Amino acid sequence: MDQRTQLAMRILLAEGPRNPEMAGMWAGQIMGKAIGPLLGWAQNMMAQGKLRSMDPRMVLIMLNGPIFATMILRDLLKFPPLQDLSNESLTRHLTEMILAALPADPTDSPKE
Repeated sequence: MDQRTQLAMRILLAEGPRNPEMAGMWAGQIMGKAIGPLLGWAQNMMAQGKLRSMDPRMVLIMLNGPIFATMILRDLLKFPPLQDLSNESLTRHLTEMILAALPADPTDSPKE
């Protein structure tokens, strides 16, 4: 994460709980670019029977939670064991692990 993003994350973590407008701005402008496509993708994969049926927001939580936790530990708190973990490696491996754990249940039929 670059310094500007680190600063924005620090401000958001410190002020977001006290300032709903700031949290809303982050949700709308920053996460809004990722949430819609990710939820649409998850819904599509579930409809095709390629991903376990569930609330698609759970896929969002499973992916974003560990990413945000790593960003906080690595970039804000400078946790030494995570300093050489790249964003690309984090997202690639995390996505592979989570998607491997969510195959469609064979008893579910694809939704039409």
